[in-house]
Amino acid sequence: MKSLNEKMTAETEESLSRRILYMDRSFAVINKMPGEICESTKDGNEQYLVTEKFKKILETRSAAEFSFFETVNRVDRPVSGCVVLAWDRKIYSLLAEAFANHSVKKRYYAITEKNARDAGMHGHLAHEIFFDTKNKRPLL
Repeated sequence: MKSLNEKMTAETEESLSRRILYMDRSFAVINKMPGEICESTKDGNEQYLVTEKFKKILETRSAAEFSFFETVNRVDRPVSGCVVLAWDRKIYSLLAEAFANHSVKKRYYAITEKNARDAGMHGHLAHEIFFDTKNKRPLL
């Protein structure tokens, strides 16, 4: 059985293409998978960086070579979610400002072993994220 790392590095252009949720002339929204990263890390695992994975296919689709290509928002490594990639600096700035000002509405979903209603639970799931400064990673 292949490990998560082996599966991620073996992705085809077709499978990446299916993960592009929206694209226009300046930016795209992609589905980031668990294990992929949004920012460079010191461990050199650039093959898991979403900008590295998607740059070529997005350049091909837009028929342009990007001199600028950045993630607008981040999604933590262990989870999946929508990530906005921008290749126009002005659009990047506008979108980054929208995220910073909380103008973008976000929703979080959790998959659980049991149905909360069946267990007599209601309300909302709340947790705090702590940061392990020694290992430089979030703790849930």
